[in-house]
Amino acid sequence: THSPITKTINSQLQPEEVKVQLEKSSAESQKELKAPEKKKQKEKKNEAGFFKVFAKLYAFYGKDEKMNIFLCIASSIGIGVTGPFNALIIANYLETLLDTSDPDFNSRSGFLSLMYVVLAVAALITMMIQRTAFGVLGENIAIKVRKDVYKKFLTMHISWHEDPKNESGVLSTTLAKDAESLSNII
Repeated sequence: THSPITKTINSQLQPEEVKVQLEKSSAESQKELKAPEKKKQKEKKNEAGFFKVFAKLYAFYGKDEKMNIFLCIASSIGIGVTGPFNALIIANYLETLLDTSDPDFNSRSGFLSLMYVVLAVAALITMMIQRTAFGVLGENIAIKVRKDVYKKFLTMHISWHEDPKNESGVLSTTLAKDAESLSNII
């Protein structure tokens, strides 16, 4: 594609027409520049909306789940801590393997191997706690949301249920899918 200036030169437009063409092209380029900014703002809005939704969920449904939330956070920190320790143990082990003539080679390599096994067991336990805690938290919140939505369905006027999109089968299927999705997200 040619720029508006090239088009105007090629088409032999009058000076007034050239001015109009240039104004149109500058307006279009400004719109193109503003489009990514709008997209970024919309993405920031969506991110804020995402975190607001979870903040509301935990505010309304997480009151009874404080111990479970604590377990989720603590086990996540535990999993995060095992990575650097893993790197330290491997670095020390490689350093030990470089000098096999050292008199402490056997005891040092045995100790580092034992530390690696202990770290693996600790990672396994914290990962099991993390998965279990997040699974229980997700299910508990999904059950509470499902109960509240079902209560709301029961309080709706009877004419609302006569609408084809609000039939009992459609509502129960939607409720089950949405609750499962919520549980999987958490």
